[in-house]
Amino acid sequence: MDELIREMITPARRSSLDTGRRSRLTATALTVGLAAIGVTSLTTGALFTDTDTVSSSDFTTGTVDISPAMSSTHTLGATNMAPGDVQFGSVPVDNAGSLELRYSVSVQGTNLDAPDLAGEFQLAVYAGVPEAACNAAGVAALTPIASTSGVPTTLTPLVGDPATGADAGDRVLASGANESLCVSVGLPLATGDTFQNTRASVALTFDAEQTANN
Repeated sequence: MDELIREMITPARRSSLDTGRRSRLTATALTVGLAAIGVTSLTTGALFTDTDTVSSSDFTTGTVDISPAMSSTHTLGATNMAPGDVQFGSVPVDNAGSLELRYSVSVQGTNLDAPDLAGEFQLAVYAGVPEAACNAAGVAALTPIASTSGVPTTLTPLVGDPATGADAGDRVLASGANESLCVSVGLPLATGDTFQNTRASVALTFDAEQTANN
């Protein structure tokens, strides 16, 4: 019992070998710890980066597409025309494009026989006339948007002007919009016998352009 108490009061001395082992263990642990800290510092010290690409933007151009057509029920023409007669024809005009447009109409006559019958014609154009109302009674109270006494045999502006840009008389149609033009062609009562049994044709040319930035 006394011997046990002495051992508790006076611990046994550690040998120099034990002390060296502990010192090495401590040093090893410290070295490992520093190494771990160094690795961690190198890792967190790097710059985190990322790269992403916004999807490409698509660009699609609009279209200018005017579609005039002679009405199948109100055609402009005659096979047995006499002085004093007036023929009416409806021309629906559609903007089949995706852009707003402005358009003009030019006219040209062609004589199929020697006398200048086209030069005798009196032509007028009315806007906003329903197809069924394209007749003498339907336009009686209206003012034509364009008219000419004598149809020229060279292409000549009639409604507006085909020159680029906004011109007086040009017609504007939004995308998908339409309007009907009523065209009348008359042969004056004063037309002489020289023009009997003669022929001529009348052509209308529609020119359209975008209104955007123009």
